[in-house]
Amino acid sequence: MPAADRYQQIVVAAMREFARTGYSGTTTAHIASTIGVSQPYVMRLVRTKRDLFLAAFDHACQTMEDLLRDAVGDLGAAASAEARLDALRAAGYHGVLADRDLMGMMLHAFAAAGADEQVRDVVRVRYERLFATVAEVTGGSPAQVRDLMAVGLLWQVIAVLGAAGPSAEREWATPIPW
Repeated sequence: MPAADRYQQIVVAAMREFARTGYSGTTTAHIASTIGVSQPYVMRLVRTKRDLFLAAFDHACQTMEDLLRDAVGDLGAAASAEARLDALRAAGYHGVLADRDLMGMMLHAFAAAGADEQVRDVVRVRYERLFATVAEVTGGSPAQVRDLMAVGLLWQVIAVLGAAGPSAEREWATPIPW
């Protein structure tokens, strides 16, 4: 397998493992073993565990950005901001919440940002880009974008808890504020 393809495979595996056991609880040796390569090989492709964590976080953010863009892709140029926000809400519920690894990666990145300044800087910039993407694809007001992102964080938490989303409903989580 070409190194670029193997690198992508490692990043996807890393996202899954970091989502489940966090930055501190995940080793590069474990990530390597999940895809059948050696830990030194992983380290040749990524310099440090932090670099791999940030690559996995970037992959998660890119996945979310792609979902956001796809959600409004079929709407015509004349679609209102509210129609675009509704499309994001529906896509979030049916796509993002179903992916607990994606949600877990996001939450673990926020947690790691509290303890590591380099991680914090990258997470801050990347999260700002998610805000900008929501504003761009919806044309929503700053308040509408903020509200969507705030409820999105709530969705992330309840998705990781298995309390809401297409495959798991809990009565206390059903009145999602949309």
